[in-house]
Amino acid sequence: MLTAAVEWVSQNARTNIELGEDGHARNVYEYPPVAVRELIANALVHRDLSEPALSKGVEIRLTRDRLIISSPGGLWGLTVDQLGTRDGKSAVNERLYDICTFTTDADERRVIEGLGTGIRAVRVALRQADMEPVRFQDIGIRFTALLPRAALLSPSDLTWLADLDTEGLGVDQRHALAEMRHGRSWTNSTYRRRFGLDSAEARRQLQELVNLGLAETSGTRGSTSYALASAGGQADNPDSSGNSAQKDETRVPEEVAAVSTNAAVVWSCLGTTPKTRAQIAEATGLTDRQVKWALDRLKTASFVVFQGRQGSTATAYRRA
Repeated sequence: MLTAAVEWVSQNARTNIELGEDGHARNVYEYPPVAVRELIANALVHRDLSEPALSKGVEIRLTRDRLIISSPGGLWGLTVDQLGTRDGKSAVNERLYDICTFTTDADERRVIEGLGTGIRAVRVALRQADMEPVRFQDIGIRFTALLPRAALLSPSDLTWLADLDTEGLGVDQRHALAEMRHGRSWTNSTYRRRFGLDSAEARRQLQELVNLGLAETSGTRGSTSYALASAGGQADNPDSSGNSAQKDETRVPEEVAAVSTNAAVVWSCLGTTPKTRAQIAEATGLTDRQVKWALDRLKTASFVVFQGRQGSTATAYRRA
């Protein structure tokens, strides 16, 4: 059952072919086979086998945006947060669990490699594939693993991200930047729905992109949107002559960063659309006083100009 289910996913999910540095082509699966195998094995081994659940089965579904692996019964004696830890062993089917630590498949791989290692292997495989993490749902009568469909990043996107030095960013942020590169903008609402986050975490991740100068904001409180910063470099678009129009890929100038402590953050926030002090404070998380201090020094250094009346809350600022 395990082997057949893994093969079914491989046959029905997308597969890309990449040329390695050694010149040989290799398949890149939409869902890492290691992650798929471990999650299906967990569903088969830990499913509820009591009489009321015998009419139910393990369900595997491929939808437009995810792989869903669901099994009858919930977790036993642990929480979702404990999965993948040394305390993360479920005691639903003790005897079956013990048998599967010795049972091997046709490739001589054990169904269960070790205590708590399956979920850890899933997380490592997804991280190495630059994919979003697996999500788990436990409603007592059914346990579900949700594996978001991989937005397989193109080689050009991967190269672009490498040039931006995004190594310290999370997978969600890297994928969000790649989509920004192709013209998408985000709100807190669309970001958290896309990546399964709460509002506070979505705001934190988006704000980090702004603080790093990779994204810029527009709109007012409650309707703020985030798009690729003008210095981030969007995907090339052909101009009227058929040539490739390149975006300016410069980062925050050293002279700007030297103006004051928060000058780089405020300057990065200012894109092509002028912003008021309130909008800058909302986008950067700085206080109004910090924003005013940075703007005053940026204006004095001729890095920023303003539109409107001095001292008015409606006055907007933009890069010089």
